[in-house]
Amino acid sequence: MTYEVLHGDCRALMAEMEGCSVDSVVTDPPYELGFMGREWDSTGVAYDVATWAEALRVLKPGGWLVAFGGSRTYHRMACAIEDAGFEIRDQIMWIYGSGFPKGGNRDGKGTCLKPAHEPIVLARKPLIGSVARNEAAFGTGALNIDACRIHADDAQGGAYTVKRLKPGATLEKTGGNWRPEDSDVLYHGEMKAGRWPANIAHDGSDDVVGGFPLTTSGLMKGGTRRAAQDYPGSVCYGTFGGDAATTDTYADSGSAARFFYCAKASKADRDTGLQYHELIRIEATWEDVALNLRLRVDTAQSPP
Repeated sequence: MTYEVLHGDCRALMAEMEGCSVDSVVTDPPYELGFMGREWDSTGVAYDVATWAEALRVLKPGGWLVAFGGSRTYHRMACAIEDAGFEIRDQIMWIYGSGFPKGGNRDGKGTCLKPAHEPIVLARKPLIGSVARNEAAFGTGALNIDACRIHADDAQGGAYTVKRLKPGATLEKTGGNWRPEDSDVLYHGEMKAGRWPANIAHDGSDDVVGGFPLTTSGLMKGGTRRAAQDYPGSVCYGTFGGDAATTDTYADSGSAARFFYCAKASKADRDTGLQYHELIRIEATWEDVALNLRLRVDTAQSPP
C-alpha cells in the first residue's frame, strides 16, 4: 500500500480528489472553542456542512466517518455531518483522566467541570442496496469487529478446552438427570476472537481505571454452559427447570475497564514516516513563562 500525505485546507484538497475513492475518514477537527485565542480553533470548519459534504463525496458507499468533537460543541458538528447526508450510526465516548478545569476558582466555587470525555461521531455514507452488496462492490459497509475485539485471559493465542457431546451420541437418564456417558464426551476447542467492542474507550489512566472496581467473584473459568434441559412429569415433580444458554464462557478476571481500553498513539507511531524531517526547537515566552515548542518541519530532504 502506498501512502501519501497532503498538506493544506482539507476542503480544498478533498475537492481535488476523485469521488467514491476513499474507504474511511478519521478526523479530529477543531472543536471551535477558540483555544488560547487561536484562530485555527474558531474558523467554523467543523460546523460547515460543505466540509462534510466533500467528505461524503469522496467516500465510497457504505464508507465510515469517525470525527472527534468537544463536549460543548459536539452537537453542532454532528448536526452538520447529518445535514451533509451521513447516517449517524453511533457515538463513541473517549474517556481520559488527564484533563483539568479551565475556569475560575472563587472561594470553592467555579465556572466549569473537569473535562474527562470527548464524544466521537460514528457515521456512515448511505449504502447502495444491502451491506453485503456494498462489501462485494466496494469493500465497505461493515465495521471490522474482529480486529477490535477484547481478548480474554485464555484467548491470547492458544486453544481452550470445552466439553461437548460427540456427534450422534445420546444422553443417558440417571436418577432423573440427563448426562452424557464419559465415552460420549469430546474435548476440543479453538481460540475465541474475544469480546465484542463497546462504544466506550479510555486512556488507561489511574483516574479512569479506578472507576472500574475489580470483580469480586475472582477468576471466571472457561467452558460451555449446560445444555437446555427438560423435566418430564414422569421423572421429576415441580416447576419446569427452564432452558439454559449454551453460549461458551471466557476464562477472565480483573476490572471491567479492560473492555474499553484504547491507548494513545506512541511517539514511535506518531513519528512514523518522518525520519527525513528535521526536528527543530523554538524558544518562546508568554507571561514570563518559558515555553519549549517542539515543531517538526519539512526540510525537503529525500530518502537516501
